[in-house]
Amino acid sequence: MHRLDEAVNAVLKLLSDKEWHRTEEIVEKAEINKDKTKEIAEFLNKFSFVEVRGENVRITSLGLKLLEL
Repeated sequence: MHRLDEAVNAVLKLLSDKEWHRTEEIVEKAEINKDKTKEIAEFLNKFSFVEVRGENVRITSLGLKLLEL
């Protein structure tokens, strides 16, 4: 089980290639359950760190800056 900050970081790192990723891919690779993955994506989207289109998620330039911190 991931702590929330570890889970958010895992999602952002996975997305750092700037490509679109399906929710199911994030679930598998980040080892976070689907509900938590969607919750994280929605949270990051709310603050413009990622862009969400249906089941697809992509990091934004702001999200990349967050990863640098």
